[in-house]
Amino acid sequence: MSAAAAPSSDEADDQDFQDFIKAGFRLLELCESGVLADVKTYVEEEDPPLFFQDPETGWSPLHFAAAAESVDTIDYLLEKGAVWNAGEYLRYLLTIYPKDSD
Repeated sequence: MSAAAAPSSDEADDQDFQDFIKAGFRLLELCESGVLADVKTYVEEEDPPLFFQDPETGWSPLHFAAAAESVDTIDYLLEKGAVWNAGEYLRYLLTIYPKDSD
């Protein structure tokens, strides 16, 4: 019985990249849901890339949380170091305005 060959450096790098992409997309999905508890658990347990941007739109986790109107998720992501001034592909910066209290 022979031992399995260790993955090459290129294979390991490719797997790391795939894991990075998977973690980034999962974070975007959770931020889109706007459920802070789920985002918080995932960030704390998996340490996903908070700077990840959707390759089609350029949206970051903050963009998705803003679209979900989840202020608590936005606050949490900012506290954890999310990139607050990331532009999406149409070159619009994320700007958060308070809702009218009327």
